[in-house]
Amino acid sequence: MHEADKKRHDQQSEAIKTKGYFIMEDGSKSSEHKPKDKKRRSKKDAQADVDSEEESPPKRRKSQPKKQKVAEEKKDEELDLEESETVNAIRKSMSKKAQKPAAQKPKEHK
Repeated sequence: MHEADKKRHDQQSEAIKTKGYFIMEDGSKSSEHKPKDKKRRSKKDAQADVDSEEESPPKRRKSQPKKQKVAEEKKDEELDLEESETVNAIRKSMSKKAQKPAAQKPKEHK
């Protein structure tokens, strides 16, 4: 059996090198067939195996719903806007004070 498989493998490898395909046992070209999808283990299955061997880690909290995240971001933006408006108002009032002349001449009464 091993020798037959080795011989078949060598013939198929040589055909792929020369033609780009080999003839299957049913007579069709190897390039006409799609490779079988390998079933990957899901993360849950892999984690289940680990959990059975070890103590299970603490569960993660679920992330916030999208609407709640958007609402919080909007609230943060509003606070930032209010803050920047306050800072601008303070700067404006300070600049007005700085523009006043330092020493004013007293008015003369007639």
